[in-house]
Amino acid sequence: MIIRNNGQKRFDWFVCSALLLSSSITILKSPQIQAHRFFILCYWLSVVVHKEYRHNKFPLLIPLIIYGAGEMFIGWQDTLLTPFYRLWKPFAFLLDSYLIMLMAFWGTKNVRINSKPIINTLLIMTIYGIFTLVIRNNPLQQFIWSQFSDATYLTGYYFGDRIRITSTWSHPIAYGFVCSTFAVLLLKYLKNKKCRVAFILLVINVFICGSRTSLAALILMIALYALLEYKFSKLTRLSILLVPALFLVYLVLPPVQEKIDSIVNTAMGNSDVGGSSVEMRQGQLEASLMIFASSPMYGHGPDYIQENMMSDKQLMNQYSMQGYDFEGFESYYYILLIERGIVGIVLEVMLVVFIMMYLIRNRKKNKLRSSEAITIFLGFAFFALSTGALDTWMFTTFFVGLCMNRIKNGEGDLLTKKTK
Repeated sequence: MIIRNNGQKRFDWFVCSALLLSSSITILKSPQIQAHRFFILCYWLSVVVHKEYRHNKFPLLIPLIIYGAGEMFIGWQDTLLTPFYRLWKPFAFLLDSYLIMLMAFWGTKNVRINSKPIINTLLIMTIYGIFTLVIRNNPLQQFIWSQFSDATYLTGYYFGDRIRITSTWSHPIAYGFVCSTFAVLLLKYLKNKKCRVAFILLVINVFICGSRTSLAALILMIALYALLEYKFSKLTRLSILLVPALFLVYLVLPPVQEKIDSIVNTAMGNSDVGGSSVEMRQGQLEASLMIFASSPMYGHGPDYIQENMMSDKQLMNQYSMQGYDFEGFESYYYILLIERGIVGIVLEVMLVVFIMMYLIRNRKKNKLRSSEAITIFLGFAFFALSTGALDTWMFTTFFVGLCMNRIKNGEGDLLTKKTK
């Protein structure tokens, strides 16, 4: 359906399929193609078949080409891989990340985020998330793990002392950020009752996903959106109304108070709360710099952490005896240091700067879409640097690409269409 259609119908099939079918579902093991990568390939094929790239020049094509060529060059330096995988792994990363921005720019003409199928899917996803909290189990994820993973689904991890809700997504922390992204995208449509219900459920799911980072990202993104989108007078009126209400919610609802206190404690470096602290992150940075020093220019290659380091128990024991503690490499920056080195970091900074410059320079052309793109992209940057990108790339770059299309080509009547 993604391949054969275009416009709104294809957009709905892509977004709804990605929301409901976890990236943990493996279509092909070697080379690895998960469900989300498969949907991306289908979308790309549809864009090419319908020749949607014609007469619609992507404004950041040259920086994207330089970035892509640099990533392929870094991947080729990894002598631990076969020639095929030295090309495939960097290409797969590009396919899952920044190339989606190009795909969305070309392939999202005349589509809207508040379509009936998408809103209904968000309602199903978030209600199911709350359902898993109530029953303290996730039958859907248990089934997926039993079919596509060699490991056992650890119910105690998700529903033990600390609750972690994944709903239909693959990871609780990533799920929280995905909910935050869609919550931001629905802010413009809150006059619609169904969109308002979906927004409230998305916020609730961020609170129950078990991730302080996702909650902090949501607060940051809504604050950024308000600062960018509203005039000072309206922002002042909103603040006068919302600040007392939010403070009352904080005082009355213990779960909200616990989450906010937890975020503050973590930021202050207190280690008496579950999860990561500033002190723990400093230890991870020291460990990452130690490995970075052995291959500083191009890094150790794509997926080196998961496939070479984490799977080598003897090597990890050695590092542990030397006093280094990695704790899951909870930052995209650590991955850049270890796997892509100085060249990879320079390429990443270059492309991020070009994206932000384009969005800021063109704010007058389309204030709404510029505000949405800046909010989502900076929210993602905060999230990725705080806890790792996980599988949140897809919707981040997809919606940034969509917003870039609207900035360049105009909005048409898309904002006047509403969900029934």
